[in-house]
Amino acid sequence: VGLLVGTDRSVAPGTHGWRHIRPGAMHWTGFGLSAALALFMAYIWIFVGSTRPDGAAQMRILFWLILFFAGGSVLKGWAILQIRRAGIEWRGSVIACRQSDGARRKHGFEDVACVCRDWLGRLVIRFADGTQTKLDAYATGADQLIDALDAAGCLQRRLP
Repeated sequence: VGLLVGTDRSVAPGTHGWRHIRPGAMHWTGFGLSAALALFMAYIWIFVGSTRPDGAAQMRILFWLILFFAGGSVLKGWAILQIRRAGIEWRGSVIACRQSDGARRKHGFEDVACVCRDWLGRLVIRFADGTQTKLDAYATGADQLIDALDAAGCLQRRLP
């Protein structure tokens, strides 16, 4: 949680008049509920336990459930960080995003070489200069950007 708050502070605010891509309700709900469930089960595992004859087996299963939900929370936190770090913004027919070195680059819709999906289901927007940015389709504002790219004919472009 502290990492997410720290990252939130380190991300530069968007430029006025630009539309932003931000983590959506699904990201925050998945992160919060997974963490809460993992913490609740950890409390039971540490302080409550089980007095049933098969209590040892129950606690072993509970341990794996704790790891599973804690892992889900970590993955959702990672997805939130990736969306925030990408810093995708657009205005009209210009997309601005942060590259891996932190520099903000602007591309016109005409510079989009293709739009495809990666193995995680994110949209990968590849530009003519070889750079690319990944867009989580479940992020807030992603639908509007996808619609704008579709209206500009960018979704039909394929790499040669």
